[in-house]
Amino acid sequence: MYRRGLKIVGVLGGTTAASSIAIGAYSSYRINSKRQRCYTDNFHPTPETLRMPFRRCVFQTKDDIQLSAWYIPQTRRGKLSDRIVVLLHPYNSSKSNCLPIARSLWESGYSVFMTDFRSFAEKPTKQSIGYYEQRDAKAALSYVRNVLGSELDSPFRIGLFGASMGGAVALLVSESDESIRAVVTDCAFSSLRHVISHQMRLMFPFMPEFTLRMSEMSMELSNIAMYDYSLDEIEPVKSVSSDDSSSNHPPLLLIHAEDDETVPLDHGRTLFEKAAVSDKEIWVVPNTQHIGAYFRMPLEYSKRVVQFYDRTLGDDGE
Repeated sequence: MYRRGLKIVGVLGGTTAASSIAIGAYSSYRINSKRQRCYTDNFHPTPETLRMPFRRCVFQTKDDIQLSAWYIPQTRRGKLSDRIVVLLHPYNSSKSNCLPIARSLWESGYSVFMTDFRSFAEKPTKQSIGYYEQRDAKAALSYVRNVLGSELDSPFRIGLFGASMGGAVALLVSESDESIRAVVTDCAFSSLRHVISHQMRLMFPFMPEFTLRMSEMSMELSNIAMYDYSLDEIEPVKSVSSDDSSSNHPPLLLIHAEDDETVPLDHGRTLFEKAAVSDKEIWVVPNTQHIGAYFRMPLEYSKRVVQFYDRTLGDDGE
């Protein structure tokens, strides 16, 4: 829908300055506007579909957005596992899409917490691609530590897993949260600005560079004026490369699709090269499009993710 609308704006306006401003303003609107609801929102698999016990959780963000989540507890010798992985879904994509990897983690001895982003809040609200969603992830992590953690004898050892935008959010919030001990991302972007620039060039290959840059500037100004943030505030590469002594840089596994047209492979390589942590890995999955690695190689995917968390989070009781 976003691409179709953007193309219409571009075709009607040609390559004039007016069309550049319109493209930028429309892009800002589409990214941040409330997600269009659909009857299918109420029809999706749950953990129970995959025969996992779960309970529904509800919590509030600091800006009073009510979100829901699924908690899938795992036990060992009658005790709750103190290892938990928090799953963060892609932009405008239900958390149910992360159920396959949730099942693999749960079968391997991990509790799992699957949270919504605000695009799926019961009350429709504005969203973004990684800015406001950081508040959602922080609220989810606080709930895991303070509410679910109260059921344990010792604190959770927390791992984060995020796909696409969820991966970018995982990188952004982990820098300031020492409770996060490991991060796995699938096709995370290094810079939102670069993703948008790439998409504009794909959709408007006939437009002069100057006109495209005007569109980007228009989008930036619209974002700041209407939604109160800059695109440059969503740069995971800055978070993972920060040399601030107070920054948290947990072990990192980056998964990226070789043929990704949404978030090109350069983003994954940049994150890997710039990450200020020695314990880092990158797995480039060949002949695969955006966040399609699990579906191309489900057994290998699950094996790599589980082994990474086993190594970085340790065994239960450690």
